[in-house]
Amino acid sequence: MVWIWAVLLPVTLGLGHITGAHWTHSVDLDPNYSVFWTPGAEDITFEVQVRTLGYIGFGFSADGQMPGADMGTGWVRDNQVFFQ
Repeated sequence: MVWIWAVLLPVTLGLGHITGAHWTHSVDLDPNYSVFWTPGAEDITFEVQVRTLGYIGFGFSADGQMPGADMGTGWVRDNQVFFQ
């Protein structure tokens, strides 16, 4: 399975959900981790909102397990967002 995706990683600092009307789907994984997405013809665009003091992990797998998953790590340093 091939996933083509882009990730936007805004960090919310106790502000709650700040979303635009352009997201067609969303899920709150817990009170501190929300995912928003809109599928396109050939890709899916995601926004991940996480309240954290460190980093976040974000990934996909066919069975919900980490082995074999496509995943990335995101963080903020000096007010700049990184995701790899």
